[in-house]
Amino acid sequence: VSVSNNSDLNTYNNNNDFEMVVVDSSNGEVALSYVPADSTFINMVIWGGGGSTSGAAIKVIPPYYPATIVGAEFFVMSSLGGFNPIPHGFTANIVTEDLQGYPAVLQTSESVANSALFPSQWNRVDFTNPYTVTSGAVYVSWIMGGDSIALGTDPYPPISNRSFEILDGDWAEYRQGANQDLGIRVIISSNGAHPDTTVLGIENIVFDNDVVL
Repeated sequence: VSVSNNSDLNTYNNNNDFEMVVVDSSNGEVALSYVPADSTFINMVIWGGGGSTSGAAIKVIPPYYPATIVGAEFFVMSSLGGFNPIPHGFTANIVTEDLQGYPAVLQTSESVANSALFPSQWNRVDFTNPYTVTSGAVYVSWIMGGDSIALGTDPYPPISNRSFEILDGDWAEYRQGANQDLGIRVIISSNGAHPDTTVLGIENIVFDNDVVL
């Protein structure tokens, strides 16, 4: 998107890049993410001494309601680098906001052992108790099971600015949230994803004496 104004004193901020995500709902699921599935993750987020109360999360506004979150994918990495085994597992949580708008209400949770993880690639977690979002936003968090597991981050714009860091159970906007997106993908059921095809009206448009419907 580009804007222009003859009275504009600063033309360097007139461009805004945005990303339009098109998903395929024909297989029964829709993957929501701020990073492409084929992203090359060279950076990571990891908190020293994080234990089981620290991690990261993304905020998601579903494209339709109700939207049932059936799973999530996490690009987990080893702090040892490369394809070294990951010494610790993690926990995936679905969190909603409290009355003050703070992400604090745990809706469902799923733990993953390190033996089930593949380093430096997407790892899927299916929720035993899927959660259905009926309005507003939802948060999907990744909680470290130890100091040696990390989450991949994607530095390529556009950036969502919907990433959060969790330290000792406290949430804050991710300190690199303006420069990186987190390797988290939210999987929702495609039930309800079908577009509304109701015709709102038909208007004749006259152009060069030809009538176009």
